[in-house]
Amino acid sequence: MADILLYNQGSSPFATLCRLVLAEKNLTFRKRDVSYYNWNQEHLEPFYAHVNPKMQIPAMTVTSESGDKTTLTDSRDILVGLPNIPAPSSRTVPRALTAPPTLSPLPLTQEYLENDLGSGRSLVDPKKKRETWAFVDSFYALKFMPLFMHNFRENQPAVLMMVKDGQEKTWAKLELLSKQYPELEQTYLDKREAMKKYTADFIDSADQVPENRKRAEDLLDEAEALLAGQPEGNQNRWLFGEYSVADCCMTQLVAMLRLLDIMSFDGRPNLKQFWEAAQKRPSYEAAGVTDELPMKMRVMMFIGSMVWKAKAAVVPKWKEAMAEADRQVKEAKKAVSEQMKDAKKAVSENLDRAIGAKK
Repeated sequence: MADILLYNQGSSPFATLCRLVLAEKNLTFRKRDVSYYNWNQEHLEPFYAHVNPKMQIPAMTVTSESGDKTTLTDSRDILVGLPNIPAPSSRTVPRALTAPPTLSPLPLTQEYLENDLGSGRSLVDPKKKRETWAFVDSFYALKFMPLFMHNFRENQPAVLMMVKDGQEKTWAKLELLSKQYPELEQTYLDKREAMKKYTADFIDSADQVPENRKRAEDLLDEAEALLAGQPEGNQNRWLFGEYSVADCCMTQLVAMLRLLDIMSFDGRPNLKQFWEAAQKRPSYEAAGVTDELPMKMRVMMFIGSMVWKAKAAVVPKWKEAMAEADRQVKEAKKAVSEQMKDAKKAVSENLDRAIGAKK
């Protein structure tokens, strides 16, 4: 059986999507949580830069029984690669792979297996392969960060400023890391440029918001139409008949849009039924799918918001005071300079008279 190691972050939407697919496939795997919060940016550490030069989460390594290792550094590549990984052949609770203390397997419950979702069941119907992956591609064409950051821009501008401040501090950290680890110099400099572009595109600008809101709405409408076209007799109607990788993507899409409070089930009764059914699948809980911000993140955002509101109130006055101080210093320097010129002129004239150069 292949050894699967998922580099994971609990609240990452795309890591969550990978965990959902893994749970549906009933694949035993290890996971290594990699923090990317400002106070512990483990994803920038050299060990992870070697695993994933983009230093994004998730990433996955798959080691075959013969020892061949494949590294996947994008969640879509992981979704594509998972169907090629052999699954357990028996319906028993997967044995946790031996792992260091920092690695832990995702818990799969006996209840999940008793629901007979199928050990190693394919998540792509061969007869509907083209349309299934086309839907997945539409999901990945949608950029969530413009929507996520615009939510802060409209509702919590102090948090947006906190995020931007964190980005700018990370640029400096990447510059330092590029000097500390010469073998990774270009990797870190490329990451710095990518983060600068991220800031310009998603934090400083809202230009991509309308386009991606439309993509989200179009994808929701497409899902509603697909679900409406499924046979009425199915208790749980999925996008392409049997539950597939496209349904995993749709589940995560709805979760993210609900988290941002920018979607409605109005006029989409089939999508509402889909969401209710998706939440009841044991894989939903096993993968940690959620349509709410994690408590840890909410606390962090609350504290950050308070700090930045205070800073926003103080900094303008502080800057104004510093500007006034600079103005007074400049005026004082100018006055002293003029006095020095007058003094030098007087001394020079007195010396000239003393030596008879002037009368």
